[in-house]
Amino acid sequence: MDIIKKIIFSILKYISVINYYFVKKKFKKIVFLHIPHCGGNTIHRFLKVNFGLRGKKIIIKNTKKEIEILEDGKTHFYNFGHFGYDYIKKNFDDKSFFYILNTRNPKNFYLSNYFRDKKYHRIYDPQSEFPTFEEYLRNNLKINKDNILCRYLSGDSIYQQNSIKMNNQIFEQALKNLNHFNFFFIVEKSKECLNLLPKKLGITINFASILKNHANKHSNSQYPSISNIESELLETMVYYDNKLYEIILKKKICS
Repeated sequence: MDIIKKIIFSILKYISVINYYFVKKKFKKIVFLHIPHCGGNTIHRFLKVNFGLRGKKIIIKNTKKEIEILEDGKTHFYNFGHFGYDYIKKNFDDKSFFYILNTRNPKNFYLSNYFRDKKYHRIYDPQSEFPTFEEYLRNNLKINKDNILCRYLSGDSIYQQNSIKMNNQIFEQALKNLNHFNFFFIVEKSKECLNLLPKKLGITINFASILKNHANKHSNSQYPSISNIESELLETMVYYDNKLYEIILKKKICS
């Protein structure tokens, strides 16, 4: 199977030249700010299939390797990774670039993470006790892993574990930075987004569609019911993200 994939992408590298040529005329580069656990792999596949692996994943680490990856990334047509808005402003700030941001219903970010981890915990470590959802939320709140979308968009390097408490000033900055993006991929509307993105970019032949780049598997996810206490905690965790998410939805579907 791996050999078949290599052959397919070797072929795509050549036949996707037509997409690369025409989109490059409109946008110098594509930059994808990938919010974790929000359907980003669907976008990754869309880009690599349509542009023949002419991209690079940027990995943020405080090592010399970070510089090597960044320099390499600057030579690629599209770049993506779990970096925040501050990283874009520092390294990829250009009006001729096309910027993509992915998101989902903020509550589902935490529900999805928790029940996914719980599932794998039962498989790989069934002897140890897994925390309740309430404990999981309290632990995340304690390390300021709340309002993830706002944190990534604020431009203050506070999207990883930090000591900064969420506040309205951070929200306002995240709201302002929304204007930097050309396209929003919304997990719950992934089918519509995948139909619109090629048009926004000006892609000539949507190879991702031909190879059946389906709507994200989490677009219709259902989760077990939670307690009132857990529900209240969750509302606290996503208070600012909910406001930002509603604003994104009002910008028209996936616009």
